Amino acid sequence: MMKTSVIIIVTLLFSANAYSVTIHDLFAALKKQPVTKINQLDTKKAKLMHDKIVSNFYPKIYGISSYEHYNSPTNLRPTTPTESSVIMKQKGPLPFSYDIKKIGVQITMPIFVPSLFSLSKKTSLMYKSAKEKERLNLLKNEAAIICANANLRYLESLKKALNAKRQSLQTMLEHINIGVKNGRIPEIQAVKIMENINQINLQKQKIKENIVNIRSLIENLTSVKLKHSINMQIKKDILKNQMFALKPVKLFAQAQRYSLEAKRAEVLPKVVLQSNIFRNFGKGYNNDEHVHRNYAGVSLYLKMPLFDKTVITDIQQAEVDYSKSKTNVEKVRLELENEAQSLSSNLAIVNSSIRIAEKSVKNQEELLRYAKVAFKTKRMIEEEYLRYEDAMLSAKANLYNLEAKKWEIFAKLAVIYGNNLERMVK
Repeated sequence: MMKTSVIIIVTLLFSANAYSVTIHDLFAALKKQPVTKINQLDTKKAKLMHDKIVSNFYPKIYGISSYEHYNSPTNLRPTTPTESSVIMKQKGPLPFSYDIKKIGVQITMPIFVPSLFSLSKKTSLMYKSAKEKERLNLLKNEAAIICANANLRYLESLKKALNAKRQSLQTMLEHINIGVKNGRIPEIQAVKIMENINQINLQKQKIKENIVNIRSLIENLTSVKLKHSINMQIKKDILKNQMFALKPVKLFAQAQRYSLEAKRAEVLPKVVLQSNIFRNFGKGYNNDEHVHRNYAGVSLYLKMPLFDKTVITDIQQAEVDYSKSKTNVEKVRLELENEAQSLSSNLAIVNSSIRIAEKSVKNQEELLRYAKVAFKTKRMIEEEYLRYEDAMLSAKANLYNLEAKKWEIFAKLAVIYGNNLERMVK
């Protein structure tokens, strides 16, 4: 019997551990969700954009095959008079044909293309910006999970406080009902208590609705269905280094500068190497015998715009884009600095308020105990007693709300400064 009991206890303990969820479990689940994978794919796309630009520095090699028909004999390759005379003496097929088949290779390679260097730097910075944005979005979603869990905990604590108030009023109602039956207490006092209980039930219904919404938010981010909130503790304080949330915007602005340089480089000369290697086939027009010739060449092309209005317009547009991105950096910087300063001040205020609220809860508990005794001994009227019940609930609600607000401020500051929430929260 004792052995069986031990097995049952151990099984229950393992079951409890198996189904317990930590904040790090939610973070791990977040990384597997579509919202995170989309950010990862955006980063991968930015990397491929950079790789594509770098690929333009390499030669391009194409295999070519063609069939050509002409209305007069056409040479398979240019033929010198000496070669033609030798062929005529030997009565061989001249390399001229109405139908020519070609097979060969074409190679092109940039020798000097100034815009490619600027575009390479631009796409490199765009890739870095995408990586930082991916990390920032992950931080924002982790912060959203922390805030949602803190609000869920607040609602559960508030619900618990309402249940305590309801139980207190229920006990008082039983005492009043005895007095009503004995004719010593008017029935209206029982009605007032019952209405207070009814209002508590309505508040609990609203809380249930909010809890459903918060659980849905967490499930959308993690695919985890929480039955209750998760305990959280702050392991480390916020490390205020640089404004990490500004980093993707700054990198994007730097990329726009190289985009402008690339547009300006379009007016500079470009030097491109091209090589063609072909083997041409046909039938000599003089005797209809098969003939073939190899033909190869290397060319250097110098290309520059002498007049192209679109190039000037593209440069002007790039200048506007760069100016806009620089202005946006200053805009975001001011917003983040003001938000960080406001949040830091509010965090200190909230921490102080929590200590005051904890004292207030203790005081209200003591006052409520006094009020219950005073009401039962008829030294306090019902309305005054109910005010003590309301004050107790209000004190607890204020404390729970402040604790949730602290988590919200903490998470927002962590996002702004790029702190690792996985290492800061347990």
